[in-house]
Amino acid sequence: MIGDQYLQTRAQLGTALFSLSTLAHGLHAGRDMLQTLQDLRSDLREPFLIMVAGEEKSGKSSLINALFGREIVPIAEPPARDKIHVYKYGVEAQEVPAYDQFIEHFLPDTLLRDFNIVDTPASSTITHQQLAVVDQLLPEADLVLFVYSITNPWSASSREFLSHISAHQPRNAMFVLQQCDLRDALEVEAVVAHLQQIIGERFPDGNRVFPVSAKKAFLAKTDAADKEGLFQQSYFGPLESYIDDTAFNSGPRADTLRTGCQSAQIILGMLAEKTRNAHAAIRRDIGILTELNAELEERRAQAVRLAGGVQWAVAQSYDRVQKLGEEILQQKAKTAAKGGIDEKMEESMTGQIRHAMELLEADMLQTWPQFHEIVLKRFPPGNMAEQPGDLISERAQLLLQIDTAVAGKKSPEYFGRQAPQWFAD
Repeated sequence: MIGDQYLQTRAQLGTALFSLSTLAHGLHAGRDMLQTLQDLRSDLREPFLIMVAGEEKSGKSSLINALFGREIVPIAEPPARDKIHVYKYGVEAQEVPAYDQFIEHFLPDTLLRDFNIVDTPASSTITHQQLAVVDQLLPEADLVLFVYSITNPWSASSREFLSHISAHQPRNAMFVLQQCDLRDALEVEAVVAHLQQIIGERFPDGNRVFPVSAKKAFLAKTDAADKEGLFQQSYFGPLESYIDDTAFNSGPRADTLRTGCQSAQIILGMLAEKTRNAHAAIRRDIGILTELNAELEERRAQAVRLAGGVQWAVAQSYDRVQKLGEEILQQKAKTAAKGGIDEKMEESMTGQIRHAMELLEADMLQTWPQFHEIVLKRFPPGNMAEQPGDLISERAQLLLQIDTAVAGKKSPEYFGRQAPQWFAD
C-alpha cells in the first residue's frame, strides 16, 4: 500500500514523542514545552488528503481501491456522480450531506485515520460551485490524481478541467492513464506520449503519465491466485513508488517529520540537562541529610544516656530506700514504720528523677535550635516544619507516669521495662 514507509516512520516518531511527553510530565516541564510536544503529535496525526479527478467511467473508483488494496469507493453501486464525495474515518458507517455540493462518507476503516479521499464529479458535469469547493481543497491536498481512460483520453471537458486546475498549480499532481489492459502496448505507448505533450503545456514541472490497470492491481492485492504476476501486468509498481517518493518522502509531509524529529531532539536535550541538574541536587541533598542524620544520631544517643541516668537513679534510690527500710524494720515495729518508708522512698526517688528530667529537658530544648540552625544553613529557605512546642506537657505526663509507678511500689525490673518507652515517647 502507498505510504507504508512514511507511516512506519511517523508511527515511530509518534511513539518517541509520546514517551518524551510522559518524561516531560514526570519532570514537571514547563507549560510551553508540554504544549509544543502536544502540537508536534497533533501535526503527525493530520490525515493525508488525496484528491482524484477525471471523466466519468475513467476508472477513478477502481484506482482508489487498487491504491489501498480494499474497496473504499463502491463500484457495484456507485455514489451519486453529481456530488463531491469525501471519505473519512468514522466509528459507524454513515453518509452526511454537507451543503449542496458534497457528501461526507464516514467508514469504520482504520486506513481512513491516515487518509482522507476526495472523489470529484466527472469533468463534463462538474458545476461552478463544485469547482469553487475544489479550488479551496487544492492547496490542502497532499496528492492530486488526474485519471484518464484509454478508451476516451481526448475529451474537451478533460482539457478544460485540466486548464482550470493548472492555474492553481497544486503540489504533487500526477497523471494516470487507466484501463490500459484494454489496449495493446503500442497503442498505450502512443496515447501516453500524446498525453505527456498536452499535460506538459500546463504542468511543465511534472508531465509524467503512468499507464496502469487498476483492475489487475486490485485483484493482485486481494483474492487473486497469481498475485505477483497480476501486479506486474498492472504496472502499478512505478506509480506507487513515484507517489511514495513525491507525496510522502518529500515536501511538507517530510518536513513535518523532520521538524518533529529535530524539535524532539532539542527538547530531549533540555530534559536531559534538567535531569542531570535534578540528579546532582538529589545527590547533594542526600549528602546533607546524611550529615544531619549523623548529628541527630549523636543527639539521640546523648538523650538515651540521660534517660539511662534517670533509670539508674530510680534503681539506686529504690535500693537505698529498701535498705533503709530494712534497717528501720529491725529497730521498730513493721506497722509503725510503713508510712515513713513510703514517704522516704517517694521523696528520694522523685528528687532523683526530677533532677535527671531537668537535665534531659535542658538538653532537648538546646538540641532543636541547634538542629534548626543547621537545617536553615544547609538547605535553602522553604517550607520548614514549625518548631515544636515546649516540653512542659510531655514532661508533666512523664513525671505523672513515674510518680504513679513509684506510688504503686513497682520493682526496678518494672522501671527497666517501662522507662525506655516513656522516654522514647
